[in-house]
Amino acid sequence: MELNHIIVEYIRELLTKWPTARKKKKLYLDEFKPELLEQAVRKAIRDVPFYHDYARYLEGGFDLTRFPIISKPDIKGKTESMVSRRVPRMLRFMKRTSGSTGIPLDVYYSPKVFIEKDLIYQRHFSTFGKNLRIAQLRDHTDTGELVQYIGNKRYLFSPYFLCEERLDEYLDTMKRLGINCLHVYPSAITIFARLIKRRYGTSPLQIKGIVASSEAFCAEDKKLVMEVFPTAGLIDNYGHNELACMAAAEGLGPFRFYHNFGYAELIDTGERTLGGNSVCEIVATSIMNTAMPMIRYATRDYVEVDPQGRVLAILGRSSDFIVTKAGKLIPCLFLTRKESTANVINRQYWQPEPGHLVTRLVVNDRWGEADRISMLEDMQRSFKDMLDCDVQAVESIEKDARGKQRRLKQDVDLTPYR
Repeated sequence: MELNHIIVEYIRELLTKWPTARKKKKLYLDEFKPELLEQAVRKAIRDVPFYHDYARYLEGGFDLTRFPIISKPDIKGKTESMVSRRVPRMLRFMKRTSGSTGIPLDVYYSPKVFIEKDLIYQRHFSTFGKNLRIAQLRDHTDTGELVQYIGNKRYLFSPYFLCEERLDEYLDTMKRLGINCLHVYPSAITIFARLIKRRYGTSPLQIKGIVASSEAFCAEDKKLVMEVFPTAGLIDNYGHNELACMAAAEGLGPFRFYHNFGYAELIDTGERTLGGNSVCEIVATSIMNTAMPMIRYATRDYVEVDPQGRVLAILGRSSDFIVTKAGKLIPCLFLTRKESTANVINRQYWQPEPGHLVTRLVVNDRWGEADRISMLEDMQRSFKDMLDCDVQAVESIEKDARGKQRRLKQDVDLTPYR
């Protein structure tokens, strides 16, 4: 990583410690203040060209539900018109999203947003104590090496090399660097935990806390990570590059949305999980992000909501759904027993055609036919006759350029089934 990038990150870290930034952090964590939502929407209508005709929705008073829901296809190629006039062009930061929902976007940040966007992350890490030395088990190192210093007592560990042969290299390097906190992709920490569990039972590292983000993190994998890292607190953070809303869950608890950061509506899709809970889409309206604000933005991210209104899980993107034999869309979720995954290092689901689901597994040398049958029984017990199920052992599972792994490889076009 270039020296100037490390310097920029160091300066940004210092700026987040200013009194004004600390006040903003407290505000984002406070109970929801509806007046902030109205102020943010009125400001977006006033300052953002894309919303120039939205003033008509304010006639008769503020009611967010009067505004149309916009989606990525609506704004693709138009995001520059969504930047506030109050952000000078020379001060804009642009980032292109990965396009995990099928449509990449150019998103823009101002210096203020660039400083404040990680305040909630800082709160997460602060709950684990002081003097943290953080290993980021996510993204590829610029050098292609296992580890790279990225500033502010943070080290980037590439998840690409996680395997039984190099496990001790990861552990020894983390010990040498005094790592006591992890920022991870869920897929990477799950592989790491499985490798550690087989060799050592529990982690030889003294980890205070783990913050996971950027991928769906199922309860089963959370339980494994908490078992292998018994000294660590676990926070599962939900967010996206558009910075329209953010949420987090501690341990196995429900998710809490930080509505003063960005307001999240949970729109019932009419679909249900296998347990009977509602599947809702997150529709977000920006409050913190005044540089490129979103008003009722359909994120195409879905959550599981129980009858009490608690958000139990982030189910993932729209592509994390599967088509049954009857042509019905359901979330790709099923329960597995401990014995079914005892010899599994990594996994991915694959739907090659409607009504057919394959679980692909990277396994250790103890895995055998009894393990395959056990996993197949778990799939069949959950999906019953809705799907034809199969289990395959594979050498590896593909990751993208940043080291992310898709939970479900979906080869079926879901559009006709929505």
